[in-house]
Amino acid sequence: IVSKGGPYYMISRALGPVVGASVGIMYWLAITLLAVLECLGAVEALLMAAPSLDFPGCKQVFGTIFMAILVASVYVGISFVTKLGVFFVFIVFYTLMSYYVGIITAPLTEEASSNP
Repeated sequence: IVSKGGPYYMISRALGPVVGASVGIMYWLAITLLAVLECLGAVEALLMAAPSLDFPGCKQVFGTIFMAILVASVYVGISFVTKLGVFFVFIVFYTLMSYYVGIITAPLTEEASSNP
């Protein structure tokens, strides 16, 4: 049974504290940069979906807002994040369903049939 600590706990117990600490620091850095890059991707998607929201410095403002939302969700706790996960699964299923419905209901044009 893995105690609290997740992957870092298993690595430090299996490889020792020196290797575990170095791997743990790199793991923390990777997760932190992943969160930042995902927030920047969300900002880019938001600006592509709603170009009217574009203003000087908008990426910094929206990125800060998204990061504040992430910090607040982590601060509330894992039970809140788990409940949000269920909500986002429904969003992903809706997106996939919309994609396939769009493919099925799209009109067949001459340009589409001539380009296999």
